[in-house]
Amino acid sequence: MSSFKPKLLFLGIDNSPISLACLKAILAEDRYHVLIGVDGPDKSFTQRLGQAAIRYGWLRLGIRLSGMLYQKIKIKLRRKATNWHDASTLIEVAQLTQTEFFGCVRVNGGGVRKRVQSFEPDLIVMASFPQIVRSRFRELAKRGVLNFHPSLLPEYRGPTPTYWVLKNGETVSGVTVHFVDDGIDTGDIVAQAEIPIL
Repeated sequence: MSSFKPKLLFLGIDNSPISLACLKAILAEDRYHVLIGVDGPDKSFTQRLGQAAIRYGWLRLGIRLSGMLYQKIKIKLRRKATNWHDASTLIEVAQLTQTEFFGCVRVNGGGVRKRVQSFEPDLIVMASFPQIVRSRFRELAKRGVLNFHPSLLPEYRGPTPTYWVLKNGETVSGVTVHFVDDGIDTGDIVAQAEIPIL
């Protein structure tokens, strides 16, 4: 039996329950060599810092500061879980499973692209990832990019579908796994599951 594992890049939000559940399910399967790209809760802070540096002409410093602060300062302030199944953030899961991760503030930026290109992913999986992934980035994955979306597409495309199904009084919602294309949640659907709203 071969010990070869396909390479999977996972993209999610650090403190999103949806991102966290998807990552834990992927890691529990133990079928992939995983790299995690994290869009974090302190994104606005790091973006502001980076934008200030860029405004004063320090482009490289601004971009590097964003990534460094995200990974080195904020991580130290978090409560630590002792078991990855109990972890409450993507970064905690990564640390407890010794899975490599990186801050992903600008997914289509050159630095992120180079990092992912060197990883050579077979597949990219996104869950509650709030950024648009351009075709140039999607081409880095040999088998494409899958997105986990918390609605029954094509209904409730875009951000915050869980809010809109409740606001509109729906009695059923669900989850959709689909390929990512140039549109917003418009790619070919791979799988769906209905969930009653109680």
